[in-house]
Amino acid sequence: LYVVPLEVLTPMRAGFDLGAFDTFNTDQVLDSQLDASFNVQEWPAGSCRPIAKPVALFEFEWATEPIDTLCRERYCQTRVIMCRAGTLSAFVLHFTLALDDEIELSSGLDEPAGHWQQNVRFLPTPLRVEAGQTLMLEAHHDGNRLRTLKLPSVPSKSLTPIGHTQLVGLRQAQSFGVALQLEGHVKPPGPPNLYVT
Repeated sequence: LYVVPLEVLTPMRAGFDLGAFDTFNTDQVLDSQLDASFNVQEWPAGSCRPIAKPVALFEFEWATEPIDTLCRERYCQTRVIMCRAGTLSAFVLHFTLALDDEIELSSGLDEPAGHWQQNVRFLPTPLRVEAGQTLMLEAHHDGNRLRTLKLPSVPSKSLTPIGHTQLVGLRQAQSFGVALQLEGHVKPPGPPNLYVT
């Protein structure tokens, strides 16, 4: 199972900049359907771009591991290195399944859109990132699905005022798509909620 950091942007329409509507992307974090899937490759041109290379989270040996082992809870902590500056809006999850030494099935962003879609987990508030910046990422797989993604030490200067900033640092927010914890567990700056209704 792999994760790709993604910058999601509202594209221009008929010459109008609709960037102010980027705030509504963060509403996805409140969706109870953590398993909602998309063919990200079919999103409008210019509406998203990967900002880091895919990072492996979990490996499952379907051919050799007993089912009890495959279904156990798993945790991992890994580093994600940004390849370009931008705004981290979401993580895209995809898989690569090796059927044998030569044949693989993948739902990765480099593959044509098809039946195997990607799971997209939005952040409660987008983060500004720089090329070469490293973020720690924690993941929890409950034996059934990827339960949580967490960025455990986000620099406060990376926060944007868009979205659901009141969810940053809340333990309860771990039940949403991606949880954010600031470095040193500092309360995020600004008003508690900049969500536009």
